[in-house]
Formats: sequence, C-alpha cells, structure tokens
Amino acid sequence: MNVIVIGKPRIDVTEIVDNFPLEGKDKKITKRIISNGGISVYVACMLAKWGINVYYSGVVGGEEEGIKLKSKLEEYHIDTKFVEVNYETKTNKNYSVLNESNGTRTNIIFDNEQFLTKHKFDFDPDYIIVDGTDMAAMDTASRNDMYEKAKMIMLANVVSKEYYNLSKRCAYIVASENFASALTKIAINYNKSKTLVDVMQKIQDLENAKYTLNLLNHGTLYVKDRQVKYIPKIEVKPVDNLMMEAAFLGAFCYGIISDLDMDVIGKICNMACYKASEKLGTIDNILDKQEIFDACSIKVDTKPETMETTESKQVEESNNNANTEASNV
Repeated sequence: MNVIVIGKPRIDVTEIVDNFPLEGKDKKITKRIISNGGISVYVACMLAKWGINVYYSGVVGGEEEGIKLKSKLEEYHIDTKFVEVNYETKTNKNYSVLNESNGTRTNIIFDNEQFLTKHKFDFDPDYIIVDGTDMAAMDTASRNDMYEKAKMIMLANVVSKEYYNLSKRCAYIVASENFASALTKIAINYNKSKTLVDVMQKIQDLENAKYTLNLLNHGTLYVKDRQVKYIPKIEVKPVDNLMMEAAFLGAFCYGIISDLDMDVIGKICNMACYKASEKLGTIDNILDKQEIFDACSIKVDTKPETMETTESKQVEESNNNANTEASNV
C-alpha cells in the first residue's frame, strides 16, 4: 500500500507565556520552542510511525532549517524524493504565542507562497492525502486520468469555491464545521441535535465523497450505513491545541487505509484529536498508535470485522443533547 501526502511544510516558532499579554503590554516568555511543523508533515510522520509506507511531497527552503525538516521526514522512514528544495527562498514559518494556562495559540503565519512545480509521480499511489494548501498540486493529483486507482483524502477547512470544486473529485473529506455549514447553508446548533443530522444529510445529497466532520471542541460527526453518528468531546486538560486537527486527520487516514470499521475510525479520530492537545504540538510528540487504541479499548491489529469497540452515540432530535436514535441519510 503506497500513500503520498501533499502539503506545505513549515517551521513552528513557539513563544510560551503563562497567560496571554494585554494589547500594548510587554510579556516575558517562559520558553521558546522551534520545531518542524505543518499539518501535512505531522500526518505523514504519524502514518509512518503507525506502520504505513509514506511518500511526502512539498517545498522547503534551501536554508538549514528547511534541510533539517527534510531530514526529519527521512528519520521517520518517509520517502522524500518528491520534496522540492527551493534555494532561492526560506521555508514557511508559523510564529505562535502559546498560552500555558489554557493551551490556546495565537498564530502569525509567514507564507512565502511556495508551491510544487512538479505534480507527477513515478508510481501509482493507492491513497493521496492533501492538506488543502497547494491547490494546483491537489487539482492535478485528483484527476482520474492521472492516477486511476488512487483515492484522495482531503482536509477541508477553508471555505472557497475552489475547495468545493475539488471536493467533488475526492473519495473522503475531513471537514471543519465552518466548511460543512457553508456548503450546506445549515448552521450547527449543539443544543439542537437535529441540525447535526440535517448537515450530514444535506452533504450526502450534494456530494459523492464520504464526509467526516471534525468539530474540534465539540466532538466528531460521521455517517455509517446511512446513519448519522456523533461522538462527544473528550474532557482533557489542554496543553497545546496546535496539532489537534492534524492528529484527527492522521488517525482518519490510518483507519481508511487500514480498512477499519467506521465506528472504530470515528473513535480513534476523536481520541487522537483530544490526546494531541495534551502535548506540545511538535513532530517529536506524535501520538503512539498503541496509546490511542488502548484509550479507545480497541485491540491493535485486530481484523476490522472483529475489532472490538464501544458503540458511538447516535444522533436524533433532542434539545438537551445528542444521545438518541440514529437518523437515516
């Protein structure tokens, strides 16, 4: 099974403070961390760590940090022959202030608009995973005449016409609440669980791709056997929210590639998302597969049809919570 991850690598520069400073006021940092980052890089390393054969495609700068980022991918035994090194510019950077008191970040992103110049691969991948940052590369990779057997998994967290058009050529979409609401024109109200059902029903009417919604601070929403299912958030003490989205996507991709049951996939996605927030969001803190499966009471490497799992909550109309009968899509 060959998998290629396409996206924008970056360097994360994190300034840690005990609480967020007031505007116009000085604040002393408690610690500075410089690490390799980017959703696509995290996902590629997570999949490789979890036993998947991974190729990576993205652009790094020719400075020392960019070369080290490429080397970090190789430490995870990721094939980097499709990584382009641009010696005329520097690697993208994300400057963050991390509030230790609640694990939230304020990001200032330096994006030098580096995009891949080579969009063709010398093999036919089984899965193509894209983080939504290089539209031209995603567009080429998604065309059926390019890679006939490949299934594309896309992170959809940006509301735009280009994303909507591309989503129609994907097999699986991991979408944000904002993307799903903009697509369906239905606002999710967590006090009215019918809105959860309505969003997923409308998506299934509009799209061919199979959608899973990462609701971040509210849980996970997906469809199995034409039934909408909801898994509530897990209460944790957050340290850093930077890689919650990446961990969710990584767990989802692992589940799809491994042909796991959708209830299992929903559960490990939800768990990975919140477990990731308990650690600093760096490549060196990528979650262990055993840790996630144990937390979900699932046996690792159990065959999908016999894998043990706890039932997820199913969604129905309720003004109090979303813990009732599933609704057909």
